[in-house]
Amino acid sequence: AMATVGEEPPPPRKKKSPLAVTFGDIHGNNIGQLRKLNEHSFPVTYADKFYAEIPTLSKDFTQFAYLGGFVVGAICGRLEPLPGDTRKKLYIMTIGVLVAYRERGVGRRLLDYLLANARDKHPEIAFTYLHVQTSNDAAVAFYRNAGFERLGKIDNYYKRIDPPDCYVLAKLVHAAPADALSIADSPVRAEVARAVGVTVPLGPFGSSTTGDASDSPPAPPPPPPAHSGEASS
Repeated sequence: AMATVGEEPPPPRKKKSPLAVTFGDIHGNNIGQLRKLNEHSFPVTYADKFYAEIPTLSKDFTQFAYLGGFVVGAICGRLEPLPGDTRKKLYIMTIGVLVAYRERGVGRRLLDYLLANARDKHPEIAFTYLHVQTSNDAAVAFYRNAGFERLGKIDNYYKRIDPPDCYVLAKLVHAAPADALSIADSPVRAEVARAVGVTVPLGPFGSSTTGDASDSPPAPPPPPPAHSGEASS
């Protein structure tokens, strides 16, 4: 709010310093910690099937973030087949960070861990992608800053939360053709959009292109919705 005459303006908001978190594997003996983290981080409840699957996934894409021996965040991702291709796609299921530890670099550290492993250890991964609620501006900004691009929208993706629509965001890992530098490049964009089930194609961030219509975006049982960006960097 604007200061009135005789009042001092509020001090500028100080940027919080990053937290020195460490990583640890998620497995059957500590999966309860992930359940507790998710219950405090997301507006949806994940089914038992979700928690049964996590310990079976590659440790390259599932990790806890610890601070002082306590779990403060986690990332969960899984490899999926790419229809009509020998390569794979990497789905970011969740990134969760407890509210008290957000905006301290925890979410970005977890995301960077996953992306680095995808890039350096898994040449079979064509791209990574996720779903994020259309009203979640913080999540959109978080992923945009990490180089993700908007492919489009899926109407009524979520159940029991409002709005129910999600954006699909994606980032190339190992491009094909080799000269495709980003998902904004056609035909890579259309190829990826089809592979992840986009129903309403949209232009890149800052674009009004949707194919045949225009879009004005606001200022994350099978598979569970990724509210990853709920955990700010």
